[in-house]
Amino acid sequence: MLIDDVNRYISLRRSLGYKLRDQAKNLISYANFADANAERFVSISTVIDWTGGARTPRHRKRLYGEVIRFARFVAAEDPRHEVPRPGYYSAPSSRPVPYIYSDDEIALILDAASKLSRSWQTPNRPETYVMLFGLLAATGLRISEALKLKFRDISPNGTLHVRRTKFHKDRFVPLHTTVADALQRYIDLRAKTPVPGPYIFAESTGRQLRYHRARRAFAGIIEEHNIAIGRAIRPRMHDFRHTFATRTLEQTELVRGAIDRRAVALSTYLGHVEIANTYWYLQATPDLLRRVSESGEKLMAMEAVDAP
Repeated sequence: MLIDDVNRYISLRRSLGYKLRDQAKNLISYANFADANAERFVSISTVIDWTGGARTPRHRKRLYGEVIRFARFVAAEDPRHEVPRPGYYSAPSSRPVPYIYSDDEIALILDAASKLSRSWQTPNRPETYVMLFGLLAATGLRISEALKLKFRDISPNGTLHVRRTKFHKDRFVPLHTTVADALQRYIDLRAKTPVPGPYIFAESTGRQLRYHRARRAFAGIIEEHNIAIGRAIRPRMHDFRHTFATRTLEQTELVRGAIDRRAVALSTYLGHVEIANTYWYLQATPDLLRRVSESGEKLMAMEAVDAP
């Protein structure tokens, strides 16, 4: 039965660090659909029948791609499984173009956060959001990673231990001395607040600060101060991560291979599983791509002059 192969595939992928929450549900649904049709092997026609019931073109494309990856896995063991060809469904890309904050905009956001009203739900609300937004901007952490930070995750030498990230991996994130000092001052302030629990960013109950509260505070600042007004997709907290990555790549020196070395280091720092996710910033940020292109042209011109 295909459901057995699906369960084995899911277990293997999860052991490699992938969560596969929605993907697991989708593949189990597909396997049940195939089993109901008495099919023991992946059949392209059945895959198309199953994905055809999806709500939107984008959803059909995603389901189709998930089955392709599963089919490749089982077909490697038994060629009786058919592997659907990519491209059967088309849909517009859903990955939004990142918004890159200017230094002035980041300063404005932090200043606005420092003036937020107090709240019984979030002790030291202004200080909390100044530290949270500042940490995101200075480190490129995912918002989920920042909210999960506990006091035990900060080492005396100013390094963050980011645990169980998006792909179930741990990594260490060194902090600039100015960021480490600011974080220590915030922790000292937190120690004076009678809030239980181990979380650095906490609510009055001691539980970690909930994402929707942080998002609402951030969206209010963006709206009030007209940051990127008129943009179809308003800037998000996650764009701090995009900004950090872009600025880091922009600072790469003009020597051959430097962009590759910087991208590898940045990929490790950000916790990317694939280097392609880091190189995505080159194509997703036109200004950065233009600068890299111009730098490449200058480098080739310099090497042409130096050639014997």
